[in-house]
Amino acid sequence: MATGKEPTSVTSEQVEAMSDFLQYLFEDDVNLYWSSISKIDQARVYGMYIGQVNTGVFKDSYGFYDFVKEEFMIPQREVYENVKENAGFAQFIRYSDEGEPQIFMQANVSETKIYNEPTQVEVVPITLALDTDIKKDEIKSVWKVRMYSDKLYQSL
Repeated sequence: MATGKEPTSVTSEQVEAMSDFLQYLFEDDVNLYWSSISKIDQARVYGMYIGQVNTGVFKDSYGFYDFVKEEFMIPQREVYENVKENAGFAQFIRYSDEGEPQIFMQANVSETKIYNEPTQVEVVPITLALDTDIKKDEIKSVWKVRMYSDKLYQSL
């Protein structure tokens, strides 16, 4: 669909957010993984956990980080397994139906690829959200990964 508007380029901050997310996802440090997830999705996951605790579904020994690891990290690893190493990131942002920025990744990219003709390539999208953080008493904008923004995450 032609809009007459130049496509938006992916920024280094967005690539860093996606790269960090992929790195943390495949490590066992739940805290780092959790830090890469958008606040809206953190709130949703925490609400799910508290609901399970309050209804007695979880035993006292099943802590929040256990819940995050078992219910989210492990299933997401399956989604991103093919792009965990040598992921190539698209140069331009696409937007989800909800208007959130999506960046497509392609597996096993060791050098830049330019497609001059329509080409069918398997890609994995990562949807981002612009969050805020306080660093050194300043409010800063930071890119975080969305968990529930498209069909990939409906089962999580």
